[in-house]
Amino acid sequence: MCAVFVVLLLLHSSVSLVPELQLDASVKLIDVVGSPYFGDDTLEGSGVFYRSDLEEFFVVCDNLWQKVLDVDSLFSESESEYITLDNVSDIEEYEGITYHYNSSTYYMVTEDVSLIGPNRYQGRVLSFDENFNLLSQEFVDYTFRDSNKGFEGIATVTRDNQLYVLVICEGNSCKGDSEGTKPGNGTILVLREPALAFGKWQVVDSIQLPEITAGFEDYAGLDVYDNKWIAVVSQTDSKLWVGELDPDSWAVLGDGLTFDFPKTSNGKTQFCNVEGVSWMSKNQIVVTTDQNSDSPCDTYAESLCIFTVLWP
Repeated sequence: MCAVFVVLLLLHSSVSLVPELQLDASVKLIDVVGSPYFGDDTLEGSGVFYRSDLEEFFVVCDNLWQKVLDVDSLFSESESEYITLDNVSDIEEYEGITYHYNSSTYYMVTEDVSLIGPNRYQGRVLSFDENFNLLSQEFVDYTFRDSNKGFEGIATVTRDNQLYVLVICEGNSCKGDSEGTKPGNGTILVLREPALAFGKWQVVDSIQLPEITAGFEDYAGLDVYDNKWIAVVSQTDSKLWVGELDPDSWAVLGDGLTFDFPKTSNGKTQFCNVEGVSWMSKNQIVVTTDQNSDSPCDTYAESLCIFTVLWP
């Protein structure tokens, strides 16, 4: 009888059994880099990467197509700045940024920028050198049927001296509309660089996220640490999923772990617009957030936030 009572209590309780991340520090983006344009204070954070060798965060915003934010890890205003992207002529909406240490190359991904027919869209991967000079901007050979429901994050993995770029789809099964919000089919595409100049990035495989622990309504950011530890964030669910990549295949080992972003004292979601994630170490992540003027979401909107991952 006691056991039945406990089960019923858990079923009807509003208290989440998923562990929470521990917030270590946060800062509004505008407080460290200032306004991007005269009269416009909006910084729609959409992707972030932490460079451990420089101890700096590099942030892209989907409303800034010619600039990247370089933020000091101590949030120092004097050490943070805007970096202008060289030779970027098209208006891009960046959804993720990463850095490949072996080749000293930054990679950025756009959600979908190419209309190639009725309800047919493709995203694009751009590469930059150490000084953010443009090296390439090629499309991904994958077609979406819904606009604004394309790629949402990017990471790199090196295997046998071969670079692979991973991009995560916003919608389940890489779909839009109601089908894309049905939890259980989170998908990461595995890409290889174009074999020819001006070719497209080729999809060579995919990674399916575990339904039981990563069955989210959407997917908003991606990073991989040490070629095996995957981090994925969901904006709608306000959660982080972490898992281990099989070194011999493009599969996840086990179910991984799910964490809630901290809620308010009365249980309300306050990290409502998490858009990008990057590992700082195996025990710490940083996220960036989009704009939101509604309370309590506005508390951490347009910010960088650092969390400790409390592994069991």
